[in-house]
Amino acid sequence: MRRIRRLLYKYSIYLKKNCGLTTSQLLCLRALQREPDLSLSQLGRRVYHRPGTMTGIIDRLEAKGLVSRQRLGSDRRLIQITITGHGRNVVDKAFQPLRRLLEPELSNLSPDEKETITQSLERLLWLMQDEKGFESPEIFDGEAARVPPRKDEGLSTGEKVI
Repeated sequence: MRRIRRLLYKYSIYLKKNCGLTTSQLLCLRALQREPDLSLSQLGRRVYHRPGTMTGIIDRLEAKGLVSRQRLGSDRRLIQITITGHGRNVVDKAFQPLRRLLEPELSNLSPDEKETITQSLERLLWLMQDEKGFESPEIFDGEAARVPPRKDEGLSTGEKVI
């Protein structure tokens, strides 16, 4: 978990420095690249963000010329979001380091191994989709968040890991 967290941290720095994006912005662009012309609510569901959060993300992406908005009909609330050509280029640039890191290793795996990894990750995402469970005070606050340390981690008894 520490390695994954460290890699994600380094990647977020790369994104900000080289692409001018946050991870949430990149996830939105990637979702739009895969499924063009999503509504704001559809996009929010794809990237697990609430509508209020999505409005700010899309405002910033639109200001950078990475997406465009189009109103659908006379209802001002219905908005279709489309990734621009510049947005597609930024997504391609954003994923270059991950491709360089993962493609050589993944090419050595059999199709069955790749499918097993994919299914496992999809299952993990599905298990984590219950937002109410993860927002519950019983999960991340108080005694429930205290994890007994492993001998190799050097944590004092009851120290919070999260």
